[in-house]
Amino acid sequence: MSDNFSATQQISKPGVQSQHGVVAAQHIGAAHIGANVLAQGGHAVDAAIATSLALGVLEPWMSGLAAGGCMMVWQAKSQTCKVVNFGMRSPNSLNPADYPLSGQGVANDLFAWPRVVQDRNIQGATAVAVPGLVAGLGLAHSHVRPTSLGRAG
Repeated sequence: MSDNFSATQQISKPGVQSQHGVVAAQHIGAAHIGANVLAQGGHAVDAAIATSLALGVLEPWMSGLAAGGCMMVWQAKSQTCKVVNFGMRSPNSLNPADYPLSGQGVANDLFAWPRVVQDRNIQGATAVAVPGLVAGLGLAHSHVRPTSLGRAG
């Protein structure tokens, strides 16, 4: 059985265990930072935030402050789950008419969307999106309710 991403690739992430949990990340250094946050009494969202910010330094070509993401925050005590979607957004003044389709198939980047004239949506200043990472991590953190022990409940 294969997953939705590839029939030939096997994906694994380095994991680091601390006394209070396990952190897995694309880069082992980021996983160590997240596990250290858990070991010092932080909760899972603290560790996720630290790991995300560390990835921005250790692998800036795929992560960083100009990124976005999505996080599910599970609160065991209340048995509730919050989903925080903090993807990048287009600028308020963006005009879709400035990105006409070329009719030349799909783009050559990470996504299989229709190709735009002069690749304006993936190259240069017209390809810039408004990052959501910092606001999203802050919002995820605001959903965590610490227990009397300082850990999220």
